[in-house]
Amino acid sequence: MSRLPVLLAALLLLAAPVAAFGGATDAAPFTGSAEAATTAPAANAATANTTNVLRLGDPNAAGFTTTGPTVTVTVGAASASFDGRYATYGFESRWAAASTDAERLAVIRNATDAAANRTAAIAADEAAAREAYVEGELSAAALVHRVALDSARADALATYIATLREHAGELSDENAAVARDRLTALRGELAAYGVGTGESLHAELGDAIAGERAPMRVYVAASPSGLSLAALDDDTYYHTTYRVDNYDAVPASNVDLGAFLDSLERLYPTTTNLSSSNGGFRSFSAPADAHLYRAVLGYNRGSDAQSTLVVYFDPSTDSVYREDKRLATADIVTGAAVTRTQGPVTLAVNRTYAGGPLRVAVYNDAGDPLDATVRVNGTTVGTTDPDTGVVWALAPSGGYNVTAEHDGTTVTLDTSAASA
Repeated sequence: MSRLPVLLAALLLLAAPVAAFGGATDAAPFTGSAEAATTAPAANAATANTTNVLRLGDPNAAGFTTTGPTVTVTVGAASASFDGRYATYGFESRWAAASTDAERLAVIRNATDAAANRTAAIAADEAAAREAYVEGELSAAALVHRVALDSARADALATYIATLREHAGELSDENAAVARDRLTALRGELAAYGVGTGESLHAELGDAIAGERAPMRVYVAASPSGLSLAALDDDTYYHTTYRVDNYDAVPASNVDLGAFLDSLERLYPTTTNLSSSNGGFRSFSAPADAHLYRAVLGYNRGSDAQSTLVVYFDPSTDSVYREDKRLATADIVTGAAVTRTQGPVTLAVNRTYAGGPLRVAVYNDAGDPLDATVRVNGTTVGTTDPDTGVVWALAPSGGYNVTAEHDGTTVTLDTSAASA
């Protein structure tokens, strides 16, 4: 007899969903610019820097982990997808069996109640994971795994809710409108936790956990207000932040597209401008009937690569509550460089915010690039490109040491003591 069914059953138990999918019956708001200076960033100052990100303020805990194949999370994500399809099948069956509007309204209400419970369970699990990480009871790796699993659950639930809203729209009763508003709010809340667009860091981490791409070194920061994740992959920097304190569970009245675009330009002036030129693009949608907005902006700063910004905006708080960035390293705006020279080798470091893209360059007296092994706080982060002398890394929190070794010469720079 094959052991595979037994193994899968055990793994599903280890994955432990937060709650049954369908049920038995079915900080002060961030209002400033995300484009503040990268060196000693001011979170509420609007500047031309497209590299800065939506911040948590001062996170309560931060660190690094490497995320690779994890069977329990992969199986849990597959289970969430199956649960979503099964719940949809059950709802469609009950909907088809209902013969009156009153019966169909009851089906919608029961399904909405179950979806609300499930959304609350996902939010509670994510908050508990953040709190455990802040308290030192959960490792950075375990936190990333919980985030990935909750993302899969949130996406499956959002798809289910979309089906409920579509059918609720078939009813004219004013109570059905109340159900639609509840479903609208749930979809908006789930957007904070879901995988998001196909180019988000959540999507990349999901692929790494599933073994569909190489493992990724990830920066993790958490606080009571939300979570930030960052990673580098070859010539691409990824960053995502969600701020639960920037989301209002009670949707605002509809906000027209023009008002949203005004807010977007205020928060991201340079990115908005670049997205309308130099081969950029813009895409706007209202996934919650204009109670909430999503914007996708593509741009470049003269490179051949394309960088993207995805924001989820809540008009109730006039704030972004989730931000996903994918930046080509050629488009990164670096902070001021600090240097240290030892013999013929010079080490130059462009400092950045915690979890930000740290540019490290090594060159000789003539300014020619050198190939060197680079370490940050003792951890090897890579070797410089022999053609450019540059390697990118993720910046730790606080002060840190950067060391470069080339042909027997070692240069160390203490960023906390160095001045630009």
